[in-house]
Amino acid sequence: IFIGTNSGTVNFNGATTVTNRLLEGISILNSPGSVSFGVSPSRTTLVSNALDSQFAAIEAIGNSGSIGFGSATVQNAQGNVGGGAGVHLVSNTGIVSFADMDIESIDGTGFFGLNNTEIRSDDGIVDTTNETAVDIENSGIRMVFSEINSANAPDYGIRLVETNKDGAKTFTVRPTVANAVAGTGGTISAAKGNGLDDNDAAGIFLQNAGQVTTTFMNLDNNEFGVRIVNTETPGATVSNNNEQFFSLEDSNVTDSDIRGIHSQDLMGLSVLRTDFDNSGDDAAVGRESIKLLYTVALDNVDNVDEYDRSDRPFEVLIQDSNFVSNTNDVIRIMQPVVAAEGAAIRVQFLDNTLQVNDITDPTTADPDDTRPNFDDGFVMDWNGPARIFFEGNSLDMRGVEQAVAFSLSNDSNEDLTELSIQTNTI
Repeated sequence: IFIGTNSGTVNFNGATTVTNRLLEGISILNSPGSVSFGVSPSRTTLVSNALDSQFAAIEAIGNSGSIGFGSATVQNAQGNVGGGAGVHLVSNTGIVSFADMDIESIDGTGFFGLNNTEIRSDDGIVDTTNETAVDIENSGIRMVFSEINSANAPDYGIRLVETNKDGAKTFTVRPTVANAVAGTGGTISAAKGNGLDDNDAAGIFLQNAGQVTTTFMNLDNNEFGVRIVNTETPGATVSNNNEQFFSLEDSNVTDSDIRGIHSQDLMGLSVLRTDFDNSGDDAAVGRESIKLLYTVALDNVDNVDEYDRSDRPFEVLIQDSNFVSNTNDVIRIMQPVVAAEGAAIRVQFLDNTLQVNDITDPTTADPDDTRPNFDDGFVMDWNGPARIFFEGNSLDMRGVEQAVAFSLSNDSNEDLTELSIQTNTI
């Protein structure tokens, strides 16, 4: 089906099926008019690929009119290197929406978006082998999925870059079934790159992605389970409900090569009811289970000397989660540059279990680790206002080398440190 430079209204009200295609299954180009497939009443739009076409199943490029799908199903999508094999959306100024989707792709990205004003989905499944499941850049997003799977991607399972747009900045993975467990929301496994501590590969990669929530997922054997690299501007005015955050809930993060979570300048991190096992297991460059870096102070540091006075503090909540670490420290929070001094932060580390085994040490020491041969539990080096709750945790420091369960330093001579340490077992 090809729709080009349409200035009217095109509605496919019934079910639509495309089979035995050699090119795109549905192509919508440069159209100011609206296009809909099975939106009201909801009908399935099916695009299969029995002939192994290497073009996108559904593409929309350069459209200013709205495009809507009731229920889109894509089977055996392949190819379209550099774009999307399943869904390929580029430079659409009109809203592109999916009430539901079920995308299957092999050797090609499942869902791809670049330079779109807004992409919406109310529910969906993406299942991709040997490529990224969802890759969206410089686009507004209001997207919900019930399951996302990616196996053996050469870089990322999920990649969201510059999707923090006004009014369109949310991405959620949340299963709709009852009694969900880790994996019900999908599995991202073996997303591998160059093996270095950089941005080239991760199970989930976020760069100024907005507000992202993932639940009931398995992140297994990736270079990084999650890698976040954000940019925040000192002096900018941002309301609390518009701050960027990442929330990982009811999930498993296992056998990450370098780290389970690596984050830079993320305003809000929430980790709830999640198990980390042997994340940072690479023999050469295995690192912490979670490392949080902050490179900027957002308040006027001359006026803010305690957490309550901060307009934009960083927030960390890690609760009801389990950590097993064999090679390095578990949690590290730090400011690696002078520009971050004076930043305000609240850290809540509550009711977690840590088992620190210290079985091996990486052959290449981390330059940020002043004790590379010792596997510590919680390490925080700060300079600025800090409010820390370290409560209800159980820490088993069974390694043969003497380790520290909790370490906090604040180098500021002017800022207030508020610390609550209660009912922990070491």
